Amino acid sequence: GFHNPSIKKIDGKYVLVYIANDGAPKHGPNQRIGMLVSESLNGPWKEIPKENEPLLIPPSDSNIWCYNSGCGVNNPAFLKHPDGRYFLYFKAMTGPRPEGKVKMGLAIADKLEGPYIIHTEPITANDRVIEDGYAFIYNGKFALLTTDNHGIIEAGGGILWTSEDGIHFDTYEKGFHRINQYTDIDMDKVAVHYGPKNREYAKFERPQVLLTKGKPDYMYVPSGTNIYEGDCT
Repeated sequence: GFHNPSIKKIDGKYVLVYIANDGAPKHGPNQRIGMLVSESLNGPWKEIPKENEPLLIPPSDSNIWCYNSGCGVNNPAFLKHPDGRYFLYFKAMTGPRPEGKVKMGLAIADKLEGPYIIHTEPITANDRVIEDGYAFIYNGKFALLTTDNHGIIEAGGGILWTSEDGIHFDTYEKGFHRINQYTDIDMDKVAVHYGPKNREYAKFERPQVLLTKGKPDYMYVPSGTNIYEGDCT
């Protein structure tokens, strides 16, 4: 099924990117990115580039960094560059599991429907796992908000990466905190359905940002931890 969606209004249309599996038995490497476009949030939605065909798949060129990625290409983020190009950000690995390292990548197209060409090198300078990027432009810079899974700044928090060109994200700062720093939680009572099981903290996943007049206004985040107990996330 479709999951991990991200939606933007671009060129007067609603553009929704998501991930799905190509149906092969090995889940990780077979993740692909798709796109749906609609004139209205109520639909109808049209698959891009065409029905049952993914927008982005792992590269077949062994010179590209995510060739043979152990997690395919997934967790998309999308924006339109001021120069008119379309930037599709994604998570992938530098090789198969367990040796492959998780990085963020970029594919660029001249038209919304593609083709999207994957940039040869990864775009983030991370040495630990990050994922779930959300891309936007603010104050003349490209921004990528990701999770911080293993503590580049704080494990279980978030990172805000910034870039002058949207391709090289070498500067970063704290993006958001663990859930514990926003509300009081009794960690002995939480139900962890997905994510770290050590119960030291509660973690957000897949941040999405709503911008109002070009300024970040709200952040939306799910969590695999139910801080009120219960059998759902």
